[in-house]
Amino acid sequence: MRPPGHTLLYGALFLGLCAFGLSLGTWGKISPGVAPTVMAVAFSYLAILASSCKEVGAIGRLLSKLGVCSYSMYLVHFAVIDLSRFVLWHLRLNHQTAGFLFLASVFACVVGVSFCVAMATRQLIELPSINLGRRLSMRLLRIDDQSASAQVSPL
Repeated sequence: MRPPGHTLLYGALFLGLCAFGLSLGTWGKISPGVAPTVMAVAFSYLAILASSCKEVGAIGRLLSKLGVCSYSMYLVHFAVIDLSRFVLWHLRLNHQTAGFLFLASVFACVVGVSFCVAMATRQLIELPSINLGRRLSMRLLRIDDQSASAQVSPL
C-alpha cells in the first residue's frame, strides 16, 4: 500500500520545521525563544504524519514505536543533548566551525540515540514497573475481597 500524497508534505514540513527550529535555537542570535514553538509545530506535523501512516509498513511501525516510547524519549533527551554538547565542546565544534549540515546530523543523532535509550529504559524500567504495579493491585484487590467476605456474617 502506498502512502497518500499528503504524507510527503507532512514529512517535508516536519523535517523543514525541525531544521528551522534547530537553526533558531543553535544560532541563538536569531530568536532562541521561538525555537521551542517551531519544534512543537514540527512535532505536531509528525503526529499528523503518524496518524495518516498507520498502515504503511515500516514507517507506520517506526512511528508507532516512537509513540510508545515518546514519554521516555522526552525524559532522556535532555541527558543525550548534554552529552552531545560535552562531546562537541571537547572536539571544539560549534555552529561557526561545523556548519548547518553537521548540526542537522547531530540533531538526527540525538533523536536516534534518545530513541534507542528510551526503548531500553522502556524494556528495563517502565514495563517491569507496570507489571509490578499490576501484581500489587491484584494482590490488594484479593485482600479487599477477602476482608469484605469475612465481614459479611451469615444469619
